[in-house]
Amino acid sequence: PKSKPPPPEKPTQKAKPEEKPKAEKVDKAEGPGNGKVLVIGDPNQILNPNDPLPYPMHKPVTKLENYDVRSVILIQSLIRAHNAALETKTLRLLPKAYAIVLGYISRRRYRKLKKCKMIVDEIIKTEEAYVYRLNLIIRLYIEPIRKDGPKYGIKEEDFKNLFPSSIELITRFHADNFLQSLKKRISPEGWNANNTIAQAFDVLISFLKVYTEYINNYDLTLTKRKRLRETIPQFDTYLKECSRKPESQKLDIETLLIEPIQRIPRYQLLLQELRKKLPHDHPDYKSITDVLSKIKATATLINSRKADSENKNKVFEAFGSIVPPVEGLVQPSRVLVFEGKLKQYWVVTNNKKEGFYFYLFNDLLIKTKPSTAMWTGASQKRFREKWSLEGAKIEDLPVKSLPNAWRINFAQGDPIL
Repeated sequence: PKSKPPPPEKPTQKAKPEEKPKAEKVDKAEGPGNGKVLVIGDPNQILNPNDPLPYPMHKPVTKLENYDVRSVILIQSLIRAHNAALETKTLRLLPKAYAIVLGYISRRRYRKLKKCKMIVDEIIKTEEAYVYRLNLIIRLYIEPIRKDGPKYGIKEEDFKNLFPSSIELITRFHADNFLQSLKKRISPEGWNANNTIAQAFDVLISFLKVYTEYINNYDLTLTKRKRLRETIPQFDTYLKECSRKPESQKLDIETLLIEPIQRIPRYQLLLQELRKKLPHDHPDYKSITDVLSKIKATATLINSRKADSENKNKVFEAFGSIVPPVEGLVQPSRVLVFEGKLKQYWVVTNNKKEGFYFYLFNDLLIKTKPSTAMWTGASQKRFREKWSLEGAKIEDLPVKSLPNAWRINFAQGDPIL
């Protein structure tokens, strides 16, 4: 039997091609790219490692294989999140660091101000002690001797130049003016950062010229007291009794009278320490600096005048020790440079030598012979000869028989060896 033919096949519908997801186009990457378009979400897209990257990087990638953009973006996101976390942590730590630094600065300022208070307290305490000792000189020594001088063997003419004449003026100024001015500028509970004391020292600077007179007369009065204590026993006994009194604090008259000379350098040292510890923004810093420079200049001037006064006193002493007195020896411009024993040689008499006492001034040379007064037993210098040093020349003599010998050739007169 004939087989039935197979039924005709139904026409099959052609399968529609799968629609690919539409690609999202992005802008061309910045930089040296070649204008390629990246398709986000396509895992099969492979980047050519030789092409420049279409997105910015900190460092160029030398090898890039099988890395998709999604992974790169994720890694970058993680890096940015980590950096942001670090910045946030740093910002949280900033207030704490600021507080630590601020605390250190505050503690350092407090320590400086505390030391300033200690220095100012020392200025006040030493000034009070200074005023007490100045009043002690007046009360125990000057007033009793002025009132009952003969009782202690002091005549009226001897009282002159026995004590520096300006000591009473200095005492009144410090007790009634300077000390009170210092105390007014300090709070009742003590010095604080708002107190200023420079104005009180401005008044002191204008008064320091009185100290110049005191210093100039100090050596003269010291010599006179020493001479009177050697010749008048009751005067020496009275001075020793005063130094043993409880209110004297075991200080004799010489220790008390030298304090005004030592006080000005003391002011200078205390103000230097105060300026060193004062903060630069303190209202008294600039004023203290100005006051300190003025005190330094005044102290230098006083020291120079003191040196001139000492030279003049030495000339007076030389004039009083030479017998008979040398006429015209005391001159305003004459300065005693050296005095002492030297040996004079006479070559014509087989190097005969003899010791003499010489006074060398800046313009004059005087030769004397030490001797002892017949009646009093006091040492004196007998005048022998003098030479003017104008045009004089000195030369060394390298003679083995006369070691350390030198010759003076005078413009007028014979040379001496």
